[in-house]
Amino acid sequence: MIRSLTMGVPMTLGRSRGPIRQLEAFNRHLALLGQEQGIQTRTVRLTRPAGPSEEEGHQPGALSSIMDGVRGSADVLGARWYCLPLDLLRSGMHGAVLDEAQTLVLRGKRLFVNLIAADPEVISIKGAHSASRFILSLARRGNTGVDNFRVGVLAACPANTPFFPFSRHEGSEPGFSLALETGSLALQCAERARSEQLSLLDFRSG
Repeated sequence: MIRSLTMGVPMTLGRSRGPIRQLEAFNRHLALLGQEQGIQTRTVRLTRPAGPSEEEGHQPGALSSIMDGVRGSADVLGARWYCLPLDLLRSGMHGAVLDEAQTLVLRGKRLFVNLIAADPEVISIKGAHSASRFILSLARRGNTGVDNFRVGVLAACPANTPFFPFSRHEGSEPGFSLALETGSLALQCAERARSEQLSLLDFRSG
């Protein structure tokens, strides 16, 4: 069982339909392969590079425009959820942009937000504070508090992972990653190891 297929779209998505066509073709091929092999994919997801970039801008309204394009691409690809990675580590992101991101989370139940505050070499204290304020404010603005389930603070997690909300695409070409459901297999291995250990103990005691 494939838990999720996460498709990554490059920053050039708004300027070219090429990446979406490539991912559409890949999606069709995976569906046919799944039918042949009896493999099911539970969810399809979409993520993009961390931003917003300088080209996209950090002014209020920029995120809404970005997410309109991502949402449209997700609909074309049949993606149930999509992720907005925000770079708090290096960008001079304004509070108004983070406020806009909160509003988008509250309005769009398909949206996840990945707040990047550290990489393997650098921790942004300012970014960590911004992420903390984001989470506290979102909890107070929502009616149930569960909206933060779709928000994560990323610290040194590599790019192109399938797991939400800690997902972000990296590279100029579209890509994909798979999250596998291996819980039952892990339990089988653990049970087999336990049985073998008990058998060994019985042998030694005998």
